[in-house]
Amino acid sequence: MTVGLLPSVARAADWPSRPIRWIVPFGAGGGADVTSRIVAAELSKRLDTQVFIDNKPGASSVIGTRQIAEADPDGYTIGLLTVVHPVNVAVGQKIPYNVDTDFAYLTQLTQNPMILVANASKSFRSLQDVLDYAQKNPGKLTAASIGIATPHHLLLQWLASQKKMQMVFVPFRSIPEALQATVSGETDLMLIGAGGAADKFVEDGKLTVVGITSKKRSADMPNVATFVEQGVPNLIEESWYGMVAPAKTPPDILKRLGDGLRASLNDDDVKKKIKAAGAEAMPSSGADLVGLLKRDTEKYQRIVQEIKK
Repeated sequence: MTVGLLPSVARAADWPSRPIRWIVPFGAGGGADVTSRIVAAELSKRLDTQVFIDNKPGASSVIGTRQIAEADPDGYTIGLLTVVHPVNVAVGQKIPYNVDTDFAYLTQLTQNPMILVANASKSFRSLQDVLDYAQKNPGKLTAASIGIATPHHLLLQWLASQKKMQMVFVPFRSIPEALQATVSGETDLMLIGAGGAADKFVEDGKLTVVGITSKKRSADMPNVATFVEQGVPNLIEESWYGMVAPAKTPPDILKRLGDGLRASLNDDDVKKKIKAAGAEAMPSSGADLVGLLKRDTEKYQRIVQEIKK
C-alpha cells in the first residue's frame, strides 16, 4: 500500500514544475474572465509558476466545467464553478458531472449583488414605478434576457410572477448586447451585476437603478434601495465565483492551491482590482464553498417551482 502511494507523493513534492491551467467556463472579456485573470496573476507569483487562463464557454458553463471534472488530478488544472451551476440544476439542464464526487473545493473567489437597471426615458426610480407602468401598460414592459439558465433571468422572472407583473423577455446572446439594448431603449430594463459595465451608463444618466439584491444598501450606491426595503423580502442574491480542482488531486497540492488562492484574494492590490471590476473578494474554506453551493441549489429549485405555480 505504501509503494502505491509513492508516485502521488513524488508528484506533490515536485509540484508545481510546469504551468497551471485555470479553466473559465465562459468567454473572454466577461466578469468571470476578468476576475480570473486578476487572481491568476497574483497566484502565479505566489506559486512561482505561470497560471494561465483557458476560456471554455458553452452550454451555460457545462462544457468548461466538465473539462475541470475530467482533467488529470495532478494539480495542473483548476477552474471556476459559479452560481450558474445551481441555476442549471433548477432548470433541468443536463449535467455530465457530479458536484458531490467530481470536484475538490478550494475557496470562494468573489461575490457581488445585482441591480435592476432601466432605460432613463422610462423614469423608473423604484420598483413601485415599474409595477405601476406594467399595470397601466399590460404586455408592454420589456426586459433584456441572456437566457433562462442564468440568475439574471430567473430572478427577474420570479419577481414578475410574485408581483403579478406582465413582462416580455427579449433574448440576447450576451450581457453586453442586453445592456446596449437597455441603454438604447430597445428594452426597458435588465438585471445585471452591480459595480460593473452598467455603472458608466448610470453615471451618464442613460440608465437608472431601480433596486439592488443585497441584504443591505451598498456603500457604493447608498441612495439605491434594496428589494427587501421595497417589499420583496426574498429577493436577496449575491452572485459568486468559486474555485475547484478535479477530485483525487493530492491533498498536499490542494492545500497549497487553497492557501495560495486565499492569500492572493487577501492581497490589497488584488482586492482593489476586484472591486474595480464590480465584485468583492471573498476568500473562504472549501467547506464553506460547498455549503454555498448547496444553499443556492436549493434556493433556485424553490424559485423555479414558485415561478411554475
